[in-house]
Amino acid sequence: MGSPTNLFFEQTTQLPLIVIRLLWLVLLISLINVPLIAQSAVLDSTQLAQEGQSMLDKVDFEQAPENNISLVEKALDKFLGAKQWAGVANCYNLMVNFSYVKEDFDQAEQYSRRAKEVAETHLGKTHPAYLDAIFNLALFQDLKGFYREALDSYLEIAELDKQLGTSKYQVATTYLNIGMTYREIGAHELAIDALQFALNTRTELLSDTSQYATYNRIEMTSIFLELGKTFLKTKEWKKAIQYFHASLNLLTDIGLSSEYTNQTRYNCCYHLAEHYLEQEQMDSAAHYAQLAILIKDKYQVFDDCFSYRILAKINMQQQHPKEALLNFDRAIQAATQEAANYKQFPQIAETYADKADALLTMQRYEEALSYFQQGLLTSSLHFFQSDPLQNPAPEQIIQKMIALRLIAGKASTYQRMANARPSDIELTPLKAAFRQFEAATQLIPLIRQDVITNEAKYLLAVQAQQLYDQAIACAMQLHQVLNDPVYLYAAFQYAESNKAIALLDALQADHALQVADLPDSLIRQEELLSREIAYTQSKLAELQAKKALDQIARLEAKQLALREKQQRFQQHLEKAFPKYHQLKYQNVVVHPQEIQNQFLDEQTVLVEYFWGQDQIYIFTLTQDQISLQAIDQNDELTESLQLLRQQLSEPPSTQQFEQLYTTYTEHAHRLYQMLLAEPLKQIPTTVNAMVIVPDNVLAFLPFEGLLTTLPASPRADFRPQNLNYLLENYRVAYSYSAALLQQPALPEERAKAHFLGFAPAFQEQLATNTMRSCTELELYDLACAREEVRAINKYLDGDILLEDQASHANFVSMAQDYRIIHLATHACIDESDAMNHKVYFTDKYLTARELYQMDLNAELVVLSACNTGTGQLVQGEGVLSLTRGFIHAGCPSAIMSLWAVDDCTSAQIMGNFYQALVGQQSKDAALQHAKSTYLAQAEDALSAHPYYWAAFVQVGNRAELSLQQSQWTYVVWISIVVMLLVCLWWLRRRSQT
Repeated sequence: MGSPTNLFFEQTTQLPLIVIRLLWLVLLISLINVPLIAQSAVLDSTQLAQEGQSMLDKVDFEQAPENNISLVEKALDKFLGAKQWAGVANCYNLMVNFSYVKEDFDQAEQYSRRAKEVAETHLGKTHPAYLDAIFNLALFQDLKGFYREALDSYLEIAELDKQLGTSKYQVATTYLNIGMTYREIGAHELAIDALQFALNTRTELLSDTSQYATYNRIEMTSIFLELGKTFLKTKEWKKAIQYFHASLNLLTDIGLSSEYTNQTRYNCCYHLAEHYLEQEQMDSAAHYAQLAILIKDKYQVFDDCFSYRILAKINMQQQHPKEALLNFDRAIQAATQEAANYKQFPQIAETYADKADALLTMQRYEEALSYFQQGLLTSSLHFFQSDPLQNPAPEQIIQKMIALRLIAGKASTYQRMANARPSDIELTPLKAAFRQFEAATQLIPLIRQDVITNEAKYLLAVQAQQLYDQAIACAMQLHQVLNDPVYLYAAFQYAESNKAIALLDALQADHALQVADLPDSLIRQEELLSREIAYTQSKLAELQAKKALDQIARLEAKQLALREKQQRFQQHLEKAFPKYHQLKYQNVVVHPQEIQNQFLDEQTVLVEYFWGQDQIYIFTLTQDQISLQAIDQNDELTESLQLLRQQLSEPPSTQQFEQLYTTYTEHAHRLYQMLLAEPLKQIPTTVNAMVIVPDNVLAFLPFEGLLTTLPASPRADFRPQNLNYLLENYRVAYSYSAALLQQPALPEERAKAHFLGFAPAFQEQLATNTMRSCTELELYDLACAREEVRAINKYLDGDILLEDQASHANFVSMAQDYRIIHLATHACIDESDAMNHKVYFTDKYLTARELYQMDLNAELVVLSACNTGTGQLVQGEGVLSLTRGFIHAGCPSAIMSLWAVDDCTSAQIMGNFYQALVGQQSKDAALQHAKSTYLAQAEDALSAHPYYWAAFVQVGNRAELSLQQSQWTYVVWISIVVMLLVCLWWLRRRSQT
């Protein structure tokens, strides 16, 4: 069979010649007409595009949206027919505007997505239509409460602005939106940076005399407003008021009355009312609320539900419940009217929650439940259950923070219903409360995924504390009634869910980076970016201390750009590497049974505290038991904690020694009775080790200094022969949370060398100063610190760096290669900024901020300095200490101090500690040995005071370290053996002679 071409010619040769010629003629004519047809198509396309543009030219923004929509739809058909994609994208962007005016927000969002898709596919990301589309999309993401998505869009716009050289006017607007979105996800520090950058940019434009000059000043009023709102969130009241009044004053200077300026006036008045309500200054709050309503009535501004909500809350404070409910109804009506076509408008749900809270206060429980449920209906998609027992699935919830408040409100309502009758607990509502608490607490990890700064995580922990407090109380009540341990396990999980979350998240993120199969280049890029940010923050802190305003502005802009870059980089990692995203955000649930089975032996008890609003809950876990006690917070407890802490942190004096002794023994025993006596009654007698997870101010208490009994003798003597310290019965270790016990095990021998010790040199020693404390600009020399490090080196192989060698540079370059890091030096705690805690070397200091960017391989860090375990106390999160920086850097265990320690006593205790550690004792047992040895050798009644020995505590992993004694030790033993052999030989020879 021939080829298709040959077959064709064979068949055509059989046709009449005339037919063949006609066929060839038709083919020739067709070929000639192809360009003419194409040209005609181009002409038709151009005509369609012109017709479309002609229709767009007829759009009149003063007309009703419906008329304009009709014109734009016709133009859209023309542009689609012409495949004129810029026109198509512009039509969709116009439709966004008209749908927004109609308050059809869902339709507006759909149009913005279509515009983005068309522009991205056919025009590229640098086309103006793409910028318009993504800006519109960000606005609707923001409006719906999808703040992380909105932030991603705004950050992309900021990057495109830089690439395209966009005008400063647009740049300022972009950063205004970035700042507002940062605030919504709780990143207040980042919000202030972005808003300040927007304000600085607008300020640079004040000299502009063009038509945009007035517009620029009007936009500045919005920035002042948003800064005021942000400082309200951070509770910096004075700054908040200053910015609100700055906005109002500038509006007065401008003197224009427009929809925009009146809206800003209204918002300033409303937030001033909110501020004064928070401060319980009711007259001022009512004044500004009424002023806001006057502006609303006169100019018909947007969001007028706010002023009614404030008035209602003022009514509640003034004990006028009827007026309050009336104003809540007005607020609901106003919010509903403002968003008639957008049922997920956040203000509706919040207003329902406000009214429900008021009804709950009035003990109108059923009505409160109904309003909480209505709030859930308006903050969720495809959820229609009016039964308060029902909740939407997490994926149905749009505004998770609002939903958390609503579900927690239902839980509180059921809990109060259960306890409404003092003589009896209603079991059915109590079980309902428990189910609601379960649903509410499941939302918190999902909310935390949207949180991008430690500051925001700390704030979330404070907000969540009350919820977990109520949930524990509910579970405890159910256990008391039903005697079912499942409720104790649940209560323990609630307590754990708000412990050191920021630290756990950071460790989890670091772990995800290492095991998620990310390319080394990306891991390195992330590390370099984090370090650059840390360096910039450090330099910024230095400049702020020097008040170098011109340099500060430039460095702030650089810092903001670096943070944006980091956010975009994280977005890329999470999208491109799903395993990294999964590991980073997986919810780590602490199962008490796992703690019991894997981390507790027959000799160990875990005691965990949860500091609630009215009670302190004490969980006690042994290998096969769990118990829960609650003690009331009272003045007696507070007094004992304050007095004992004060006495421990000050060197004891021989003056009024009897009174000193009496005060200590009274309060040390009282605290033992309150905090430990009852829990320890129920544990087996085999237990001799205790792991304590403290909470709140208990984190500053060395429990081993508590007294199990009052002294039998009236003689004032702090030695253990006279006092029964808890230290003598238990080796005590501490942990920031039980969850940290479940952290992935470290690879063996991550660092090869055993020991690295630092003992810097400082100024001349003063006879009156023997503490390793921070004294601002004067750091006194620590003679015993160098002896301390030399003595430790006798027990352990390694390197010791003294005086000039004990430098910051040597620490940074060498620290990651050692299993044990020992710092005998000064430390300084910054109560206002935990990232600015310092540990000093001979040449300069190392900040906690630097530590958070380091990767250390040490299994133990010993911080033989002052206050290394103290710092700012954040409710729920714990103490933001210098030690946390080392744990964040990868050290699973630390020895830290709880006050300013004595130089030479510290050296003595550390020598005892390492002697026991080398002897294969666990870290907590080694520290117990060190303290007991010191006490046994105390020269007098005063030197045994716990100030000298109780400051150092062990936190984290307490397991023993596999350590070999130093070569020096082996040389000593070999020499002794050789000497003995020589002596024996000499004695034998002498006897023979």
